[in-house]
Amino acid sequence: MNTYKSINVLAAMLGIALYGCSSSSTTAPSSSGSTATPASYEITLTNLTGAQAIAPVAVVLHTSAYQMGMLGASASLALEKLAEGGDNAMLLSEANANASVLTTAAGAGVLMPAASETLMTNVSDLAGLQLSIAGMLVNTNDGFAALQGLDISTLAVGDSMMAFLPVFDAGTEANTETAATMPGTGGIGFDVVRDDVDFISVHRGVVTADDGLTTSGLLDKHRFDNPAVKVSIRRIS
Repeated sequence: MNTYKSINVLAAMLGIALYGCSSSSTTAPSSSGSTATPASYEITLTNLTGAQAIAPVAVVLHTSAYQMGMLGASASLALEKLAEGGDNAMLLSEANANASVLTTAAGAGVLMPAASETLMTNVSDLAGLQLSIAGMLVNTNDGFAALQGLDISTLAVGDSMMAFLPVFDAGTEANTETAATMPGTGGIGFDVVRDDVDFISVHRGVVTADDGLTTSGLLDKHRFDNPAVKVSIRRIS
């Protein structure tokens, strides 16, 4: 009989990882003396916001040695590019070069509100397997929905697991919310200059023109609450 596990990432944000929800320790990849177990997964993402489009996501399947970032730490340049401009290329390139990463996948396009997208992934071994995901909310300066280190190694064939992604602030660009500084409003995305706190934190939300911030390029509809994305993972082989 198939089982369905639901995991709330918001309840796990006090852990060491930036956005982790794995409650069990992971094991190292299979040693040369053991048999690797390949697996395939169907990963479905759904945008839960009212009017926040999400840039093409970066999906990474890996073991515990890989992390996209840490709460309270400075974002990497790759994460900054994703969070400010929605560009996942550098993050995925660095992940693919990491020995702890088994495979990566990229969203096919912008994930609109209420829309879903399904990605198919294959790994050569599921021992210690974890899932990390990140994608920019394009109507923010440097906000991104993410999870890191979801342990999917125990899913049996046919089983599913669900998690919810909160929104984080990369801390690399001041949250001015002017139209000229957000890609969703036709503004500049990535800017090499860091003019904010320079550490990753939980996003506090946006302040819109409807809230009285006359310089904001956002309206009431662009507000969001956590979580911003639902992800369902099903092991298919």
